[in-house]
Amino acid sequence: MTKKTSPPLRRLYLSLRLKLLLPFVIIIIVMFAFALPATNNVISTRLEEEADERLEQSAIAFGLLLEQAEDEAELVASFTSNLPEVEAIGPDRALATAVLPSLKAEFDLQELSYYRADYRTGMPALYYGGPQIDRQNVTSQRALDIRDELILEAIELSDSVSGIIIAPQSSQIIAVAPVIVDEELNGIVVAVLFIDNSYVEEIGTILDVDSAIITDNSVVASSIDDSANLELLLQTRLDLETGMQSINITYDDGIRRRLHTHPLTLDGTTQGHVAVVRSLDDVIVVQQRIQRVVLIFLGIIVLVMLAYSVGVIINFANPLKRLADAAERVSAGQLNEQVSIPNVGIEDEVIDLSRNFNIMTQRLSGFYTELEDKVRERTEELVETLGELEIKRDEALEANRTKSLFLANMSHELRTPLNAIIGYSEMLEEEAEDFGYENLVPDLKKIQSAGNHLLSLINDILDISKIEAGAVELYLEDFELEDLIDEIAMTVQPLIQKNNNKIKLDFTNDLGTVRSDMTRIRQILANLLSNSAKFTENGTVSLISRRFDKNGADWIEIIVQDTGIGMTPEQQEKIFTEFMQADASTTRKYGGTGLGLPISRHYAKMMGGSLTVSSVVDEGSRFTVQLPAKLTSPKRRTSEIQQITE
Repeated sequence: MTKKTSPPLRRLYLSLRLKLLLPFVIIIIVMFAFALPATNNVISTRLEEEADERLEQSAIAFGLLLEQAEDEAELVASFTSNLPEVEAIGPDRALATAVLPSLKAEFDLQELSYYRADYRTGMPALYYGGPQIDRQNVTSQRALDIRDELILEAIELSDSVSGIIIAPQSSQIIAVAPVIVDEELNGIVVAVLFIDNSYVEEIGTILDVDSAIITDNSVVASSIDDSANLELLLQTRLDLETGMQSINITYDDGIRRRLHTHPLTLDGTTQGHVAVVRSLDDVIVVQQRIQRVVLIFLGIIVLVMLAYSVGVIINFANPLKRLADAAERVSAGQLNEQVSIPNVGIEDEVIDLSRNFNIMTQRLSGFYTELEDKVRERTEELVETLGELEIKRDEALEANRTKSLFLANMSHELRTPLNAIIGYSEMLEEEAEDFGYENLVPDLKKIQSAGNHLLSLINDILDISKIEAGAVELYLEDFELEDLIDEIAMTVQPLIQKNNNKIKLDFTNDLGTVRSDMTRIRQILANLLSNSAKFTENGTVSLISRRFDKNGADWIEIIVQDTGIGMTPEQQEKIFTEFMQADASTTRKYGGTGLGLPISRHYAKMMGGSLTVSSVVDEGSRFTVQLPAKLTSPKRRTSEIQQITE
């Protein structure tokens, strides 16, 4: 009997992207709890900033209106001075009294006065058409002084002038115009507008603000409600020295208002401050509307997301938890781990991921077994290859040792007959001179020169062979450095003179005693001096020496400097490499093996010092040797030398 299998369930596929909306619930809650208050603060701050910007514009416009009134007053004074009836006044006080009052009323001026053409400072007006002036008041006297200055300026320029005075109880706009008849000064017209509370209120009405003029922390004129107590605000909350400042105030009517102070600049001069006040009702209304809209929007989102999340969380969290646990066991080494897939009617990306995870672990287990086999094979091949490389390395090291031994032996074998050749050639030269065979002397000298040159080359090869073999030792002794330098200078004198060069010694008198390997130092300096002499013609080779302190230790420095052909930076990098010179043309022209400088640097390092070079093409080279003045460990530096020569 066969068992019937039920047909597979048709699953409803629900996108995982929809389930991932759950985090937005948390985001909305956070926004509702924290972001909304912060948003309210930002909105409030921004609206206050906009209110401050409008108030600042109003404060600036306040000053512009005063300057405009000044221009209008100057225009009125100029127009009045050109009227025929005014031109006819001259010194006639009665005529001035008859003409000017009507003009004052017509132009809505607080003062319209007339002064004689022969005006002098302090002279009273021929006709004064304004309010009574308290001349005992300091600010009133200051206004009169400024009036005198403007009158004298108008007379001097023969043109109208104006000015604004901001002072307690005496703020005013003064315009002065000369009366010119037939190009002759016939009198002076003075038009004045007083800046008082009513005038400030008119400007505030135009700008739709309450306003006040402040100077020296005192209110000059104001249309701000008395309940604001502006004088008290100046003493407690307002600091005019900061320039611009904004604060919130409240009148007796309970309405919040914004007060803004701004420097009052008139005709390019700051004459106190202007304070403007505007209601915040419109700002509060806008803020409340935005808050209500944001609150409603957030509430709708929260309700929708919470309702949706309740249905999603059950189908999302459990499968994902099972998948995470299985992945953790796989990471611990259980590569055959399988995830159970729930038999539910809704299928989504988590179900797909679980199914693919099971397939992946099956394949991963097979791959791991195959990888272990391949790693085992590759390891065996690598061990075999490493064994072969060790054999090749030992053969190479043995060949290098054999080469060094061969060079050392051959150098010894070559030096023995070569010394005999040089010795016999010297004896033959002496006998040729004694027996009168002078024609043979040049040839014998050539034999000696070639032999000495060849001996020098062999010695260099022998030295470098010893260095490579690690067979060089230092023999320390105490000697006078100055005596050694003098000795070397005398020895290389013929080489210096060969190219018409001069040698120059420059050292201090306190070189003193040095404990080091005198032979190696002599060889270093001889190599450097002969090298400089070879590459310098008709120049100077200098040897400079000094004693100095380095990290609390006593050191010596010897510099060999020439005025020869110099080197490029690329050439300087090559000269300390064995059998290498600056370039091929240098080798062809000047000869040499390229061993002197590498040997000298090796010796300097063996003695705990250094040998460096700096050079400029066509200007010369400078070799610097620095060595400890008291060397205390005369031991081989085999490992260091081998590292350098490799």
